[in-house]
Order: sequence, then C-alpha cells, then structure tokens
Amino acid sequence: MQYSRIEINNPTMGGVPCVKSAGIPVSMVTGQMAQGASSAEVLSTYPQLSIEDLFACFAYEARTH
Repeated sequence: MQYSRIEINNPTMGGVPCVKSAGIPVSMVTGQMAQGASSAEVLSTYPQLSIEDLFACFAYEARTH
C-alpha cells in the first residue's frame, strides 16, 4: 500500500516517516494519541495537519507495526 501523505526523506529527517505536508514525524502524532490526546488536541498542537493526515499516520503505523 502506498501512503501519499507520508514520506521517508533520508537527508531531511534521517529516514523517519513524516507527514509530507508538514514534516512532522508520524511517531509524534501517534505518540500523542497513544498518551490520550484527542484528534482535536493534536490538530490544535499541529495546525498544519489535517484530519486526513491523522488518518494517514494511523494507517501507516497499523501497516508497519
């Protein structure tokens, strides 16, 4: 499966999967949710993200872990 909103860019983030439009690591997004943050709280913390970006992070984590 291809993740159009997620990218792995070795020179920029050392190979850490990030939200393409924002450069925010997927693990930061999913980590906040795992610690109990709501999607609204995550979107407030990272206003450059969309709800679709959150879904892409969850899908990426689900498929790769």
